[in-house]
Amino acid sequence: MNKQLKYLALIWIILGLVQALKAQTEHLPIHHIKDSTASIIKTNPFAILWGPIPFTAEYRLVYEAKVFKGQSILIGGSLLGKSMMLTMAELIDTTMQYQAKTVVRGFRLQLEYRFYFKNKYDGRWGYYLTPHFSFSKAQFTDDYYRLQGYATEFRYLDYGLIAGNQNVIGKSALDIWFGLGYKKNIAYWIQPNKIEEIEDFESFSPDVKFYFGFNFGIAQ
Repeated sequence: MNKQLKYLALIWIILGLVQALKAQTEHLPIHHIKDSTASIIKTNPFAILWGPIPFTAEYRLVYEAKVFKGQSILIGGSLLGKSMMLTMAELIDTTMQYQAKTVVRGFRLQLEYRFYFKNKYDGRWGYYLTPHFSFSKAQFTDDYYRLQGYATEFRYLDYGLIAGNQNVIGKSALDIWFGLGYKKNIAYWIQPNKIEEIEDFESFSPDVKFYFGFNFGIAQ
């Protein structure tokens, strides 16, 4: 129940930030927003196949608001669950038929401040550069060990520089990006009243982070 309350609180915080950003953009002088697109709500349905942490499914919601001429702020929030690949593996593996199924719960936060280059097309935001920040956390356990207070927790932090292109045609948006950054991945063994870092986990993952992705959106 406590974890569910945390997820609900996360959703309310994200929605509150979205409303605050929307209120700010609505009161900006008209010359600060030349095109008809002031904000975009985005997601990627394919993220449920593979999330930011391996074997997770990401249920992503991203909000971008244009705050000044050629500039916007992006806030993203995601809930992480068990990936379809892991679910199928459990169904296929007959040796796990009578074992407790894996339980995955987590979240992800993203933040960007974008700088758009000038273009001559109204309603298209075009090419941009942005610093990018992302933090993800997910716990892997099963129904038996969860009740005992045991789990393996992964925390992924990354930040870098991203270049991309966002086109808005009518009310539809497509945002494609790539980039390079730094990442720090840490794993913990969760026990009742005790948390231990799993040694040498970082050595299995290089510090360099490569970005490539896309979102579909609806322009406001």
